[in-house]
Amino acid sequence: MVRGLSPTAALREAGFPPSTVRSARRGINRIIRAELKTLGRKYIEMGRDLSPEDQENIVRGRLLENVIVGTDKGVQSARQLGADRRISIWQAEREAGLVVLQAPERHKINHPVPLLPPKFLDE
Repeated sequence: MVRGLSPTAALREAGFPPSTVRSARRGINRIIRAELKTLGRKYIEMGRDLSPEDQENIVRGRLLENVIVGTDKGVQSARQLGADRRISIWQAEREAGLVVLQAPERHKINHPVPLLPPKFLDE
């Protein structure tokens, strides 16, 4: 199944008897759901135990190691972990805005061809 085979083809290729192959979808789905449930609990516990500070340090440490070693292994995972809403490493700490106190003066264009007066522009 990891290679992209259907459940029945995977069981047939693995040498299971035809009776098992016929009930493949039902049996394999139960096994997969049970395994995902087990993995899910493990990941839930890992996520619950990880403090935002530790999470931030893991991301920074992983990226620093990549720079030192000269590889990019795990960069996307570190990037996603750093983008988590708990820590948002990639967001600016404060938003910088631009406030215009006085708009600049507009200069008239010196052009050899006369420009149309405003009454012709609306048509």
